[in-house]
Amino acid sequence: MQRELRLFFSIFIIIFFLGSCVSEPDRSTTGEGSSIESPEIPPYQSISAHMAAGDPQQALKSFEEAYSEHPEATETKLLYASLLITIGDADRAEEPLRTILAENPEHTEALYNLALVRGMQSKEEEQLELLERLLDIDEDHPQALSALGEIHLADGQYKMAEEAFRRSLDSEPDNFVARTGYSHLLLKRQDYEEAEEQLDHAIELEPNYPYSYSDRAAARRAQGDQPGALNDLDRAIELDPDYYWNYIDRGKIHLDAGELDKALKDFDRAAAIRPHYFLAYVYRGGIREDQGKITAALEDYRRLAELKPDYQPVYESIGVLSFQQELFEDAAWGFAKHAELYPRDYSYHLMAGVAQLFAGNSEAGR
Repeated sequence: MQRELRLFFSIFIIIFFLGSCVSEPDRSTTGEGSSIESPEIPPYQSISAHMAAGDPQQALKSFEEAYSEHPEATETKLLYASLLITIGDADRAEEPLRTILAENPEHTEALYNLALVRGMQSKEEEQLELLERLLDIDEDHPQALSALGEIHLADGQYKMAEEAFRRSLDSEPDNFVARTGYSHLLLKRQDYEEAEEQLDHAIELEPNYPYSYSDRAAARRAQGDQPGALNDLDRAIELDPDYYWNYIDRGKIHLDAGELDKALKDFDRAAAIRPHYFLAYVYRGGIREDQGKITAALEDYRRLAELKPDYQPVYESIGVLSFQQELFEDAAWGFAKHAELYPRDYSYHLMAGVAQLFAGNSEAGR
């Protein structure tokens, strides 16, 4: 799937799975037959539960209620910053991290989280400096290496990205971010077989992350495995029913197979999700035209021309179909727009003039 690169992918994945990093503290006994008393719902358990439920705001609230009395502990500051990163509040997350680093400049997790903050603030140079500083301290830090790989991938530095991802996976084979980032690199290189293998591993690690299925569908489709691609897209849509591109990709597979009704259903859904993006109208208009639904096809083509005026093929279609429907002024407009793009193609000037004459506009026709 070659489209927007999900920049700073590592931050997104960390946010998606941060709940798994919040663990309940040790409740060891204080002596034979006795134990430390704890609240009815232990604070860490409450934070973890809210993260697992996809409610980081409530997790942050639970944290602030439970630990406001001990704000100076390093672990407290680090967890607080991580929760703020999760809700996208990079500016507030920066202060506790800077406090930790003022006390311990080589605290690797504080450096890593501050690098995430810089990424969220679009300060790539500072982010790189922090990651390199961290790797000088711990050259095998898997999260830092995977984040570095994502940055190099976004910058088109593919060899450097590959090295970072491979080092991350050597250090931690189950690093989901590195595994997925490496698969993105392989997709860009059109190494689809290896990309599929990497995504197989990623799906084993996180079977409920929808975009791994989307990416594996792209790898499978490129290798001619249409049924496998469809299965993956079905699963991706099940996990995230509002992701536009899954419907576009599945619709294209149905279209290639001649299953127009199924394809139309997918493009209908895509247009409903993103009505102001042009691509669904390209495919849906073509299907409607093939099915003889000319009025509906013209609606899509006009919408397409409105949303993406530089999409050249649409004007010829508007001209031809409008002429067939005896909508001569619309036909004249379509042919004239096409002629603007191809001024040396005299036939479209001719057709625009003919349409104007049929519309009764004799002066414009001449």
